[in-house]
Amino acid sequence: MADSVFAPLAEITNLYLDATQDQYVIGIPKNANLAGDTIGRIAQTERANHIALIHENPDGSIEKFTYAELDDLANRFAVSLRKLGVQRGEPVAINTAQGRETAIAHMAVYKLGAIALTVSHLYGPDAVVHVINDSGTRVFISQSEYWSRLRDHCNNLPSLQHCIVNGPCEPGEIEFNTCLEVSLEGFEPVISDTEEPAILMYTSGSTGKPKGMVHSHRLLHAFQPSLTLVYNLELNFENGVFWTPSDWAWVGGLFDVALPA
Repeated sequence: MADSVFAPLAEITNLYLDATQDQYVIGIPKNANLAGDTIGRIAQTERANHIALIHENPDGSIEKFTYAELDDLANRFAVSLRKLGVQRGEPVAINTAQGRETAIAHMAVYKLGAIALTVSHLYGPDAVVHVINDSGTRVFISQSEYWSRLRDHCNNLPSLQHCIVNGPCEPGEIEFNTCLEVSLEGFEPVISDTEEPAILMYTSGSTGKPKGMVHSHRLLHAFQPSLTLVYNLELNFENGVFWTPSDWAWVGGLFDVALPA
């Protein structure tokens, strides 16, 4: 019988054999950043002008953004957040479902060393009020159709100081696109430690009020072996396209598809 030749289904590039413990370990760098390791990294390569995001709007129109474009917009949004006083380690709520605004907001928050607080657009007002108050969030980023359900609850949000809205705004609110019209002069993303907090997600609250869970910048590196096995070698396809109907406020949409792609 001829020798069989098997093509590898997956190539796990950050899994190493630790001979001292006789087990495999996941290689985690000392410094990691969810923006710098994804959009920011590719924006510095020959693939900078390749398409990073394709978004279909409710009216059926299609928007496409390259890695370089998203990185530039995220830098500008980060500058605007910094002008609002956002500090390293501070939660910033993102309530924008899927699309350009969500990608930009996440990358901007990571670039500042702040924490992206994911708030699903499926949350009702009571859940949002709990999450904002429990986390002490000062800055809330939302879509006009989602924020319109929450305006009447502002008196119940003592920590909230700024609301950035994508779409029609009312006095005192900040229109999302104006945050992209600032100068980048002097801006440099932070260099974050791999264990620094990056994301704050709340549970569904099935056994009580939703509880916050913090994930650090190491998460994507730690997740890589599992993702590689799930997607086989597709993560290495230069022109591969990943699609997700899942809300990017959840691990399934954000860490299973959006960030790995």
